[in-house]
Amino acid sequence: MTVRALQASDRGAFIEVMAAAFRWDPLIVAAIGERPEALRAFLSFMFDMTKLVRGRRLGVFEGERLAGCVLVEPPEGRGLVDGLRLVGAAIRFLPVALRLPRTSTALFNRYLNVTRAAAPREPHAYLTMVGVDPRHQGKGLGRVLIEAAADAAAEMGAAGVALDTENPVNVPLYAKLGFIQTARLELGPFTSFCMYRSIR
Repeated sequence: MTVRALQASDRGAFIEVMAAAFRWDPLIVAAIGERPEALRAFLSFMFDMTKLVRGRRLGVFEGERLAGCVLVEPPEGRGLVDGLRLVGAAIRFLPVALRLPRTSTALFNRYLNVTRAAAPREPHAYLTMVGVDPRHQGKGLGRVLIEAAADAAAEMGAAGVALDTENPVNVPLYAKLGFIQTARLELGPFTSFCMYRSIR
Protein backbone atom coordinates (compact mmCIF):
# COMPACT_ATOMS: atom_id res chain seq x y z
CA MET A 1 0.00 0.00 0.00
CA THR A 2 1.27 3.46 -0.89
CA VAL A 3 -0.02 6.99 -0.33
CA ARG A 4 0.74 9.74 -2.82
CA ALA A 5 -0.56 13.03 -4.14
CA LEU A 6 -3.21 12.66 -6.81
CA GLN A 7 -2.43 14.18 -10.19
CA ALA A 8 -4.72 15.29 -13.02
CA SER A 9 -4.29 11.82 -14.56
CA ASP A 10 -5.93 10.32 -11.45
CA ARG A 11 -9.21 12.23 -11.94
CA GLY A 12 -11.13 9.30 -13.44
CA ALA A 13 -10.03 6.87 -10.72
CA PHE A 14 -10.83 9.48 -8.04
CA ILE A 15 -14.35 9.91 -9.41
CA GLU A 16 -14.89 6.14 -9.57
CA VAL A 17 -13.70 5.56 -5.99
CA MET A 18 -15.55 8.49 -4.46
CA ALA A 19 -18.78 7.79 -6.36
CA ALA A 20 -18.77 4.29 -4.85
CA ALA A 21 -17.78 5.53 -1.38
CA PHE A 22 -20.38 8.32 -1.27
CA ARG A 23 -23.25 6.60 -3.08
CA TRP A 24 -25.35 6.41 0.10
CA ASP A 25 -23.93 9.45 1.93
CA PRO A 26 -26.92 11.36 3.37
CA LEU A 27 -25.75 14.76 2.03
CA ILE A 28 -25.13 13.37 -1.46
CA VAL A 29 -28.47 11.52 -1.45
CA ALA A 30 -30.31 14.68 -0.34
CA ALA A 31 -28.55 17.03 -2.76
CA ILE A 32 -27.88 14.85 -5.81
CA GLY A 33 -29.98 11.72 -5.44
CA GLU A 34 -29.85 9.16 -8.25
CA ARG A 35 -28.16 11.41 -10.82
CA PRO A 36 -24.87 9.64 -11.73
CA GLU A 37 -23.80 12.35 -14.18
CA ALA A 38 -24.43 15.09 -11.62
CA LEU A 39 -22.46 13.13 -9.00
CA ARG A 40 -19.53 12.72 -11.40
CA ALA A 41 -19.64 16.45 -12.21
CA PHE A 42 -19.70 17.29 -8.49
CA LEU A 43 -16.75 14.99 -7.74
CA SER A 44 -14.80 16.44 -10.67
CA PHE A 45 -15.46 19.91 -9.25
CA MET A 46 -14.25 18.84 -5.79
CA PHE A 47 -11.07 17.41 -7.34
CA ASP A 48 -10.37 20.69 -9.17
CA MET A 49 -11.47 22.97 -6.34
CA THR A 50 -8.99 21.40 -3.93
CA LYS A 51 -6.13 22.32 -6.24
CA LEU A 52 -7.54 25.82 -6.86
CA VAL A 53 -7.49 26.59 -3.12
CA ARG A 54 -3.97 25.12 -2.74
CA GLY A 55 -5.19 22.05 -0.89
CA ARG A 56 -3.95 18.48 -1.06
CA ARG A 57 -5.46 15.58 -3.00
CA LEU A 58 -4.14 12.33 -1.58
CA GLY A 59 -4.79 8.74 -2.54
CA VAL A 60 -3.99 5.36 -1.07
CA PHE A 61 -3.14 2.68 -3.61
CA GLU A 62 -3.14 -1.08 -3.38
CA GLY A 63 -0.72 -2.01 -6.10
CA GLU A 64 -1.60 0.24 -9.03
CA ARG A 65 -5.27 0.56 -8.05
CA LEU A 66 -6.59 3.64 -6.24
CA ALA A 67 -8.47 2.38 -3.18
CA GLY A 68 -9.26 5.56 -1.24
CA CYS A 69 -8.91 9.33 -1.35
CA VAL A 70 -8.91 12.38 0.87
CA LEU A 71 -9.22 16.06 -0.07
CA VAL A 72 -7.66 18.53 2.37
CA GLU A 73 -8.34 22.28 2.25
CA PRO A 74 -5.66 24.50 3.79
CA PRO A 75 -6.36 26.94 6.61
CA GLU A 76 -8.41 29.86 5.31
CA GLY A 77 -6.45 32.69 3.79
CA ARG A 78 -7.53 36.29 3.80
CA GLY A 79 -5.41 37.78 1.04
CA LEU A 80 -6.31 38.85 -2.48
CA VAL A 81 -4.83 35.73 -4.06
CA ASP A 82 -6.93 33.50 -1.79
CA GLY A 83 -10.01 35.54 -2.65
CA LEU A 84 -9.32 35.14 -6.36
CA ARG A 85 -8.89 31.40 -5.88
CA LEU A 86 -12.33 31.22 -4.27
CA VAL A 87 -13.82 33.17 -7.16
CA GLY A 88 -12.20 30.65 -9.52
CA ALA A 89 -13.74 27.80 -7.52
CA ALA A 90 -17.17 29.46 -7.70
CA ILE A 91 -16.86 29.85 -11.48
CA ARG A 92 -15.76 26.21 -11.76
CA PHE A 93 -18.92 25.20 -9.81
CA LEU A 94 -21.31 26.80 -12.34
CA PRO A 95 -21.44 23.80 -14.73
CA VAL A 96 -22.18 21.54 -11.73
CA ALA A 97 -24.89 23.87 -10.47
CA LEU A 98 -26.56 23.79 -13.88
CA ARG A 99 -26.91 19.99 -13.62
CA LEU A 100 -28.61 20.18 -10.24
CA PRO A 101 -31.99 21.46 -9.14
CA ARG A 102 -31.78 24.88 -7.49
CA THR A 103 -32.76 23.26 -4.21
CA SER A 104 -29.56 21.16 -4.36
CA THR A 105 -27.31 24.18 -4.81
CA ALA A 106 -29.14 25.92 -1.97
CA LEU A 107 -28.66 22.84 0.23
CA PHE A 108 -24.90 22.73 -0.51
CA ASN A 109 -24.59 26.46 0.26
CA ARG A 110 -26.52 26.14 3.52
CA TYR A 111 -24.47 23.09 4.49
CA LEU A 112 -21.16 24.90 3.86
CA ASN A 113 -22.24 28.03 5.72
CA VAL A 114 -23.52 26.18 8.79
CA THR A 115 -20.75 23.58 9.09
CA ARG A 116 -17.95 26.08 8.50
CA ALA A 117 -19.46 28.42 11.09
CA ALA A 118 -19.33 25.54 13.61
CA ALA A 119 -15.63 24.88 12.96
CA PRO A 120 -13.00 26.00 15.49
CA ARG A 121 -11.61 29.52 15.11
CA GLU A 122 -7.94 28.49 15.21
CA PRO A 123 -6.25 27.95 11.82
CA HIS A 124 -7.19 24.47 10.71
CA ALA A 125 -7.25 22.33 7.62
CA TYR A 126 -10.57 20.92 6.49
CA LEU A 127 -11.16 17.39 5.23
CA THR A 128 -13.73 18.06 2.55
CA MET A 129 -13.99 14.43 1.49
CA VAL A 130 -12.48 11.18 2.66
CA GLY A 131 -13.62 7.87 1.25
CA VAL A 132 -12.54 4.31 0.61
CA ASP A 133 -13.86 2.16 -2.20
CA PRO A 134 -16.32 -0.28 -0.57
CA ARG A 135 -14.33 -3.19 -2.05
CA HIS A 136 -11.32 -2.06 0.03
CA GLN A 137 -13.03 -1.08 3.28
CA GLY A 138 -12.11 -2.81 6.52
CA LYS A 139 -8.37 -2.84 5.74
CA GLY A 140 -7.37 0.27 7.71
CA LEU A 141 -7.08 2.45 4.59
CA GLY A 142 -9.30 5.16 6.09
CA ARG A 143 -6.91 5.44 9.03
CA VAL A 144 -3.96 5.69 6.63
CA LEU A 145 -5.73 8.50 4.72
CA ILE A 146 -6.60 10.42 7.91
CA GLU A 147 -3.00 10.25 9.12
CA ALA A 148 -1.72 11.39 5.70
CA ALA A 149 -4.23 14.26 5.80
CA ALA A 150 -3.07 15.25 9.31
CA ASP A 151 0.54 15.28 8.09
CA ALA A 152 -0.47 17.44 5.11
CA ALA A 153 -2.39 19.79 7.42
CA ALA A 154 0.68 20.20 9.65
CA GLU A 155 2.78 21.01 6.57
CA MET A 156 0.23 23.73 5.69
CA GLY A 157 0.63 25.28 9.15
CA ALA A 158 -2.69 24.13 10.55
CA ALA A 159 -3.24 23.71 14.28
CA GLY A 160 -5.77 20.95 13.65
CA VAL A 161 -8.07 19.21 11.23
CA ALA A 162 -11.85 19.66 11.00
CA LEU A 163 -14.36 17.47 9.21
CA ASP A 164 -18.07 16.86 9.01
CA THR A 165 -19.83 13.56 8.59
CA GLU A 166 -23.47 12.96 7.90
CA ASN A 167 -23.18 9.26 8.57
CA PRO A 168 -23.62 8.60 12.32
CA VAL A 169 -21.69 5.32 12.16
CA ASN A 170 -18.58 7.33 11.22
CA VAL A 171 -18.59 9.34 14.46
CA PRO A 172 -17.06 6.59 16.66
CA LEU A 173 -14.58 5.71 13.90
CA TYR A 174 -13.31 9.29 13.80
CA ALA A 175 -13.29 9.41 17.62
CA LYS A 176 -10.89 6.44 17.61
CA LEU A 177 -8.62 8.54 15.38
CA GLY A 178 -8.50 11.39 17.88
CA PHE A 179 -11.40 13.56 16.68
CA ILE A 180 -13.87 15.09 19.11
CA GLN A 181 -17.40 16.07 18.21
CA THR A 182 -17.76 19.85 18.35
CA ALA A 183 -21.31 20.23 17.05
CA ARG A 184 -24.36 18.30 15.92
CA LEU A 185 -26.35 20.21 13.30
CA GLU A 186 -29.84 19.28 12.15
CA LEU A 187 -30.02 20.19 8.48
CA GLY A 188 -33.43 18.92 7.45
CA PRO A 189 -32.97 15.65 5.59
CA PHE A 190 -29.80 14.76 7.51
CA THR A 191 -27.72 15.53 10.59
CA SER A 192 -24.16 16.77 10.30
CA PHE A 193 -21.64 15.85 12.99
CA CYS A 194 -18.80 18.39 13.12
CA MET A 195 -15.53 16.98 14.45
CA TYR A 196 -12.06 18.31 15.18
CA ARG A 197 -8.61 16.90 15.92
CA SER A 198 -5.74 19.00 17.21
CA ILE A 199 -2.42 18.19 15.57
CA ARG A 200 -0.11 20.42 17.61
